[in-house]
Amino acid sequence: MADRSSGLTSVCGVSEQLPPIEAHDVLVKSGGMSQILLWTSFLEIFGGIALFQTIQGKRYPGDFSFDPLGLSQVPWPWLCG
Repeated sequence: MADRSSGLTSVCGVSEQLPPIEAHDVLVKSGGMSQILLWTSFLEIFGGIALFQTIQGKRYPGDFSFDPLGLSQVPWPWLCG
């Protein structure tokens, strides 16, 4: 949790009065920032792949072809009018 107005930062359940730069360094050393970088990079890579496929016309925007229950095959008359 971070309160930007007072600079109060909670790291691993311990509240300390740290400036933002020092709080960043603490989170880098504890490994928290590495996890954030890893998972956001993962999402950005797959988002970029989806973007290029959309631009090339291989897929529709928002269609990730994830339909394990087969719901896209069921007619939905109240949605189509």
